[in-house]
Amino acid sequence: RYFAAIPDLNFALDTGNVMYSDRGTDILEEFEYFYGKIRHVHVKDHPAGDPQGYALPGEGVVPNEKMLRRLFLQGYDGWVTLELFDAPDMLEAVGYVDLVIPRGGRRLIDFVRDNAKVPCIETGAGVVYTYFDRSAALEKGRRIVTNAKMRRVSVCNALDCLIVHSSRLEDLPSLLSDMKGVTLYADERSYAALEGGYPAELLKRAEPSSFGTEYMDYKLSVRCVDSIREALDHIERYGSGHSEAIVTEDSDAASLFREEV
Repeated sequence: RYFAAIPDLNFALDTGNVMYSDRGTDILEEFEYFYGKIRHVHVKDHPAGDPQGYALPGEGVVPNEKMLRRLFLQGYDGWVTLELFDAPDMLEAVGYVDLVIPRGGRRLIDFVRDNAKVPCIETGAGVVYTYFDRSAALEKGRRIVTNAKMRRVSVCNALDCLIVHSSRLEDLPSLLSDMKGVTLYADERSYAALEGGYPAELLKRAEPSSFGTEYMDYKLSVRCVDSIREALDHIERYGSGHSEAIVTEDSDAASLFREEV
């Protein structure tokens, strides 16, 4: 309410992020303070009892329809962006949908491009790299790499290839210890370091096609390098320029990575 009272301060309405609870208060009544100051609307939904899940707007627990009705009654005439995860019918909603932007892997992008009857913007696929530098902190790196791969494997910014400095090969089994059910495609040195320290049925030898592949699955390539320069050259050759990260405690290495990737 404090911010709503500030002149010339406008807002975006983004639904489906948090559960709001204030005993005796109707969340829809709270929006009355912001009508006339909302300039963009982003709508998503999630199933009951699963705040990390996804549902079509209107089929989950977020009262999107009621909020939008009130918003339009107040004169809102801007964009409404719907975040959809399984709604192929929307691709044929001529006259109702202005634009579709696929966010995901190559298969999704190709499907939307080939089937949409409404305008669409073709985005790029993402081959995502993380470089574990010689100065990297092991525990920090383990958390970063695990989250990058495991949080949701089907999104376009999920990790596809881990590059590790050769001086840290002995830490590789620990670095990947939380990769539950992930098949690794490791180059020769990485394979040797992981053998006996990673489930044998999930450890495979990398092929040339293993690098530069967007997996969208519980699969990960592992490459060993002898320098940050070699890591950067590998990313330049096989990456797509989507999302990259470095794990390091060396500020010079971090700056070089930031400048060149």
